Amino acid sequence: MSDESKIIEDIAERLEFFFSDTNLRSDAWMQRELEQSNGAMLAINKLITFNTLKKITTDESKLVKATETIDWLKLNEAKDAIGRVTPFDKNKKFDNVPVTLFFDGLPVIESDSESKCRKVYGTRIKEVKDAVEGYVGDGVKVMLVRLRYHRNKDRDVPPTPLGSAFVEFKSADDQAKALKVLTASDEGKSPFEIAGSKVNVITMSEFLDNKRKERGDKQEKARKRKVDESENEENEIEMEDIPPIDIKWEKGCVIQLKGIPEGSDREAIKDSFKGLEIETEVCYIDYSRGQPDGAIRFSKPDEKISGIAEKFSNGEIKILDKAVDSACLLQGEEEEKYWNDFIAFKTNQRKQRLAERKGNKNKSSRRKKSRR
Repeated sequence: MSDESKIIEDIAERLEFFFSDTNLRSDAWMQRELEQSNGAMLAINKLITFNTLKKITTDESKLVKATETIDWLKLNEAKDAIGRVTPFDKNKKFDNVPVTLFFDGLPVIESDSESKCRKVYGTRIKEVKDAVEGYVGDGVKVMLVRLRYHRNKDRDVPPTPLGSAFVEFKSADDQAKALKVLTASDEGKSPFEIAGSKVNVITMSEFLDNKRKERGDKQEKARKRKVDESENEENEIEMEDIPPIDIKWEKGCVIQLKGIPEGSDREAIKDSFKGLEIETEVCYIDYSRGQPDGAIRFSKPDEKISGIAEKFSNGEIKILDKAVDSACLLQGEEEEKYWNDFIAFKTNQRKQRLAERKGNKNKSSRRKKSRR
């Protein structure tokens, strides 16, 4: 390969990355430039200022030649701007999960360097990319490697590497091929390693599910601790002090949601089906931020509620542009259990508040006695 051909190839590789879905999902500057330009094109005289391109060439004509080798990029008539044949779809902004794998077990070295995290790792980003592409083969292409690290509160202390990374591929097919090869247990092939360290690989979807479960477990433990503390206090509270809770609920008013997208809150869930024609009003979004599951309670039955549940279930209604894992209109024993659990929760909540008030009164009484 001649020097000229190598330069064109290197430029093409950078252009493919800059205009890729992978980069445009997070590159706010590129998004803004393409949106504000005529025909979603980016001027070559701006592209040539990018550091990684400047290292290859300062000749704008070579960017023109490189663009002509990429079938999904195009030049304008003046050949002084570059754009995508198919414009970037904003709906894909959060669509990186199907093309991403999670790598754990990357080698980490001790370092006294004050450099950034990616240099504290025992491997560089390019080494991870080359190792994956070389091991998987079959034309599979890695688009992005995001090393994970913990930022220390003291800014003078370098970030602490976690020994893991998200590796994003060019397509879902490439991700599937890579996963199959990287996790295969062929006796004739050595396990996937980087710098002598065996690397474990799972899908990003599995990683997010595990994180949701961890958060749910932590919140459940915290909830149980509060309940236990509350029960200990309630032992001293007489039952007649607790006003009875009477909730008159009607059947067919609760939609249960499972696998709620990360980052959701009550407003996001409520906004997801705003505008649908339904006579009854939403009574309450039964959801706590970070929990994997929740429910939507309506004030009275309506035949359209089951239709809303079905739209959540088939992905027609999304929360933060993502579908839930499943949704259904609660019926029968499941519906009774939901309301019984809710009534029990509200009763315990009332008991806890009463215990707190009694505790505060006792503290106040002790303070008064100590002043006498």
